[in-house]
Amino acid sequence: MPLTIVPVFSSLTALNIKNRRLNDITETGAKIQEVHEHRPLTDRRAPIHIFVGSGGTENAIAEYVLEQQGVSSVVLIAHDSNNSLPAALETKTWLQKKSIDCKLVCDSYEGILKKLEKWNEFSKVLDSIEKMKIGQLGAPSDWLIGSEVNRDLVKQHWGIEIVLEALDDILSEIEPLESERQMEEFMEKAKRTSVSKASIAKAANLAAKMEQAVLSKYDAVTIRCFDIVMESGITGCYAVSLLNDQGITAGCEGDIPSLFSMLLVREIIDQASFMGNVVSINENENTIGLAHCTVPLSLTSEYEISDHYETGKSVSIRGGFKEQEVTVFKVAGESLKKYWVSSGEIVGTPRNEEACRTQVKIRLNKPIDYFMERPLGNHHIMTLGNHEDLLSSFMSFATRGY
Repeated sequence: MPLTIVPVFSSLTALNIKNRRLNDITETGAKIQEVHEHRPLTDRRAPIHIFVGSGGTENAIAEYVLEQQGVSSVVLIAHDSNNSLPAALETKTWLQKKSIDCKLVCDSYEGILKKLEKWNEFSKVLDSIEKMKIGQLGAPSDWLIGSEVNRDLVKQHWGIEIVLEALDDILSEIEPLESERQMEEFMEKAKRTSVSKASIAKAANLAAKMEQAVLSKYDAVTIRCFDIVMESGITGCYAVSLLNDQGITAGCEGDIPSLFSMLLVREIIDQASFMGNVVSINENENTIGLAHCTVPLSLTSEYEISDHYETGKSVSIRGGFKEQEVTVFKVAGESLKKYWVSSGEIVGTPRNEEACRTQVKIRLNKPIDYFMERPLGNHHIMTLGNHEDLLSSFMSFATRGY
């Protein structure tokens, strides 16, 4: 659904100026709703976006807002001409007196059009997410004590549904599948393999089962993977890697905040991401180390097939990376509205045998005191390229910080 804009102009505004402004707004992809129209009921959870076209519009905006039912908040969009900002300031003061939440966004007229174009794309992402269902296959791992979410609050803000399902229930519904082709390709492209073909075959079959499970029920999935390896001796590392490379967002340990962070990267940037433990911090270098036993192969420059770090069983992936720009990202909190993001650069791919197999060292552009003083949990997400501004802008829009 495109972003809906309510443009308001004074009766003194020249018709050619008004028409030019309306045409410019339409060209951003936004949908125009006339000030005399009521918002559809389906839109009433979202804020009202009002384009303050000119001065002398204060009363018209006030009347429009009062006529709408269930207004959660108002965003006044002002530009630097036609006395738009003076009218917006007066109107914001009135809205505050009425205890109506209001954000004021002001920029040059050209800057406002760029914002509207970007917000329209963000609205499409939010509309897509609102229709999604996340599968939490098994409860979060016991050690994720700081990463709980409130499903009702997440549903209320994002619209997305989180479904907790027992691992046994979902895997028992699926017939064993033939996975020989994927397994052979996985082995052929590996730089080195240190586990048996039988172990890889079992991991590949689990991957095929998980793929079938997700495609039939969920838009994204996070797996309480340690239960699988402890009960069956088979890791979900290859399954998670394969799902992400096939465009299905998948995470580990039943971690919903990390999975949601990965899902946002997929929807906004259209690429996979790497979920890792923060295993090292160097304040002098402003670097962190991330490590995990699975990684989407599409992110790597090369990879090896190894055993699982903690258990020494089954299959995991040791991915290598080229030195390049990356973005580290995390969304957290009960309603998944808190976030942190920083661009950075890969400066190394360590090979520490006392850590998970895929390891990457990143020099961040933001100070790393965040990790020492106010971290959003252990797991963080890395994706290739510098997307800090884009992700930060999206989260500000989505959480109504603008």
